[in-house]
Amino acid sequence: MKDTLQRQSFDWPDFEAFANDPMAIWVELNLGIELSDREAPRRAKPLMLSEATQRLMHDAQCSKQLAREGLQQFLLAADEVKTSQGHPPFAFKLHQFISGPGKVHATLEPSGQRYITLDAQRFAPGRQSEGVLLYPAHFCRDCGQEYHPVWHSEQGRSEYAPREIDDITVDDNDDVHFGFLCPRREGQAYQGQLEDLPETWIDLGRAEPKVKRNYRKAVPYESRVDPQGTEGRGENYWFIPGKFRFCLNCGQLHEAHGKDIHRLSSLSGEGRSSATTILTLSALRQLFTQAAIPDGLPDPRKLLGFSDNRQDAALQAGHFNDFIFLLTLRSALIGALQDNHGLLTEEHLADAVFNALGFDQVDEATLAEYLRTPKLMGLARQNAQRTLRFIIGYRLLRDLRRGWRFNNPNLDQLNLLAIRYRGLDEFCTDETPFEHAGMVLGKL
Repeated sequence: MKDTLQRQSFDWPDFEAFANDPMAIWVELNLGIELSDREAPRRAKPLMLSEATQRLMHDAQCSKQLAREGLQQFLLAADEVKTSQGHPPFAFKLHQFISGPGKVHATLEPSGQRYITLDAQRFAPGRQSEGVLLYPAHFCRDCGQEYHPVWHSEQGRSEYAPREIDDITVDDNDDVHFGFLCPRREGQAYQGQLEDLPETWIDLGRAEPKVKRNYRKAVPYESRVDPQGTEGRGENYWFIPGKFRFCLNCGQLHEAHGKDIHRLSSLSGEGRSSATTILTLSALRQLFTQAAIPDGLPDPRKLLGFSDNRQDAALQAGHFNDFIFLLTLRSALIGALQDNHGLLTEEHLADAVFNALGFDQVDEATLAEYLRTPKLMGLARQNAQRTLRFIIGYRLLRDLRRGWRFNNPNLDQLNLLAIRYRGLDEFCTDETPFEHAGMVLGKL
């Protein structure tokens, strides 16, 4: 088998020679069918390329690299082989199924001891008799702090039951409320004090600051909860009544309207379009960075997409194009910052990004990237470039705001750049404008 893998190329004079090849026999018995003494042959369980490589490396007693390269070359060459009836030699196709991980569930036990699983179920496996519940976990998009959506019931004894994050409907029961449990840990921004709440929640117009009336029922409070969801014993948690409004760990503030699923992310926080775009981009990058194709073999660098209607295909194409545009714009901004010693002012922003994109070149290929008529000359070309700079500047500033791109936060949120305001420090150190400040400013 090892000698077979060391061939420079795979070719056979006829199908009989192919059928007797040791590699063809190995592939058929390992990737094609499973043989059993008690049952009829059946289709083999699909294997990852890495798994098949490991198995071949063990059977052939060769290196991992030789096994992988030999298997790849054999499968590509075997694709050209046909039986006497014109059929392919193998019944299997090479494919990969990719699915999202779903939601992560965990028990309300100490960190390092709690049971964590991706399989949705009510009780922890093997602990149903104990009543140990599994709670779905969602995470802050900024710092990753976990939160458990729960129902808080005060009928009889106080209990916390798992709920779906956007299930907030209560059947006219005043004793059941929805909210979130957050494990209490050292170093969290919120420690239960008035000053730990968002500024907009506090009424500073009185002699003593107090929580505004419309926020009083949303103030998080501490609670002890055991693995069965019973209050009064167990681990320390913060209970957030109602909707998720701010992160207790990093302090990120959110608007009250809208769904909580947009403010918190599950393990599969991306949509199908986003996942497809990332997988497609990763596949394309790998296709065009792989080694040269051996002579005489077909070019395998193909990516096929299937959709059951044109509307979905158009949506995916638009999503992919928008993602590529976003990557190009942001990478140009990072490149412009690097070219200008890490500092750009607003008046030079569009020009610097224009140059980082390479649009300052005047060859026809570059001009064709953004001009409908690349042969424009003189004032007409200057006007077109001025318009493009204006559009680039607008799109850059628009992208830097906090918007609806939950899965693609801006570069400032990602800490890849920092925005500063000129003259702000000098203005703040000058106390003259605040000499006659009102009661509110006087307390700050």
